Formats: sequence, C-alpha cells, structure tokens
Amino acid sequence: MAQCTVKSCDICEKSPRSRFCTNCKQYFCKICEISHLKSTFFSNHVFKDTDIANTEVKKSICKHDKKFMYYCSVCASRNCDICFPYQSKHDCCHIDAAAPIFRSSLEQDISAAEDKIKRAKQEISTSRLTLKNFKDEADKAKKDIVERVDVIVNALNDTKIPI
Repeated sequence: MAQCTVKSCDICEKSPRSRFCTNCKQYFCKICEISHLKSTFFSNHVFKDTDIANTEVKKSICKHDKKFMYYCSVCASRNCDICFPYQSKHDCCHIDAAAPIFRSSLEQDISAAEDKIKRAKQEISTSRLTLKNFKDEADKAKKDIVERVDVIVNALNDTKIPI
C-alpha cells in the first residue's frame, strides 16, 4: 500500500498530522504539538485543527524542498519527484493537468454557493417583511384594545350613579 507522505506530521513524519502551528506554518501530530509547546521559546504559539487551518498556508514545496509536480486523486495530495514513486499504486497525474479539473469543480461550487446565498438573502428579506407585518398587526391590535378599553371605561363612568 502506498503511503501518503504529505498528510503526515512535518516534525516526526510518522504520525498523521492533526494540528497546524500558525506561527511556524507547519503541521503537527498531537504528540509533536505538545512537545513543541513545552519549549519556552514556542510556548506562546497558536495551533488550529488542520481542517480549519487556512488553506493559504499550505506549502508549495514538500518536505524534500522540491516543488510539487504531481497530484494523487486517491490521497488528494500533492507530490514532488521524490514522493511520486511512493504513489505508484495510486491514480496520479501531473499537477498542471489536475488544476483545470479542480478549477472547474471550484467554479461549480462557487456558483452553487452564490445561488444558496441569493436564496438565503431572499428568505431573509421575506422573513423581515413577514415580521414587519406581524409587528404592524400587533400594534393595530394593541391600539384597538386600548380604544375598546377607553370606550368601556367611559361607558362605565357615564353610568355611575351619583352619591
């Protein structure tokens, strides 16, 4: 079975990465994160889960200090010339060939997201209009109640028998 090297900890290169140091711009496994934070020099570093770490911080070079040249669709990983042979049993292609596929997929996702945002804005607008109508009806009902109470109080005052 081929090993997906870019998903391992940048420090020990054995355990799966689960945390990202925003100061060092490196991925850590939990054990290496704890070790990193024990050092006085790194104790104030901030970590995030890898799934919420900013995608802009992903390196354009691998741990071999080589530029990514291949994309593995099985691991969803990028690989350099040295990493590539380890992916031989996976479905890999040149990264330039994979980019248009992802670009098209991202454009579809963006379009779908924009449609959802548009529908959500319409629903918000409709909800605000409905809320305004409810408030207007409530205000009218309050006014009607006050007017009826005034009529009843005035009628009771008019029917009072003087002492």
